Amino acid sequence: MGRYSARAGFINLQEEDVLTVIDNIEEDNGQYEFDHTLLRGAAESTQKRNASEILKRLRSTPKAIWEAIPDLPSRERRIALYYLILKTHSFFFDFHMEVLLQKWRAMNRSFSKDDVIQFIEKSMDEHPELENWSEESKGRISRTVKLLLGQIDLIDEEQKLKPVQASNSLWELFIKEGENWFLEAMFLNKQERERLIASV
Repeated sequence: MGRYSARAGFINLQEEDVLTVIDNIEEDNGQYEFDHTLLRGAAESTQKRNASEILKRLRSTPKAIWEAIPDLPSRERRIALYYLILKTHSFFFDFHMEVLLQKWRAMNRSFSKDDVIQFIEKSMDEHPELENWSEESKGRISRTVKLLLGQIDLIDEEQKLKPVQASNSLWELFIKEGENWFLEAMFLNKQERERLIASV
């Protein structure tokens, strides 16, 4: 069980920086290295922090998936970038699977930032570190979740949950790496998932 970090409120897709790292990453005996000065940002501390975050995401995911990100269409790239976040940050993964996916299964299409606050409060017994989160941190994280869901079109303009639309080739990329769970996380129905899995 991973700890929940209040820095989750500062998480974003970091599309431009992720592409820069993928294009310039070096592998040495299974270890990934990257020159942080290639990232945009005036402060070196910011560059180092962003490089560290992105390398952590890449280490957490199958190489075949993140290597494919630069060649994906913009909308599908955002979906893959969100996947990187789910694989790396337990707060986002747990909220998505325990709240959003359960709502979808129950045919409850509503979403609000209050769902995030309620999840934080419900999780305090298993994650006592949450008791130290300020109201500002909780609010920031709830706004971050809403922004991310909007960026991948998992919620519509009325804040209703909806399935993510993408090409078969994108979903097949995850299936080939054994990441079938992500298809359901994006609200593909059972029939769609079975058809895609059978085609790979």
